[in-house]
Amino acid sequence: MPRLMAVPLKKWTNTHVLRWLSALHLGQYSSAFERARTDGYMLVSTSDAQLEQRFGITNKYHRRK
Repeated sequence: MPRLMAVPLKKWTNTHVLRWLSALHLGQYSSAFERARTDGYMLVSTSDAQLEQRFGITNKYHRRK
């Protein structure tokens, strides 16, 4: 798989998103992102409130990464 930065964010697959979460030490959210099949396009379209409600990211610092 290519490095994350070699692929534009909006073209990330769900696998790219999961690798990114792991690289940021936020793997505890991987199952929620995997279930939702979140790709890069969806990731950039997701609001702060959706990150909290849909993915269970209640820590505001984790939502900012």
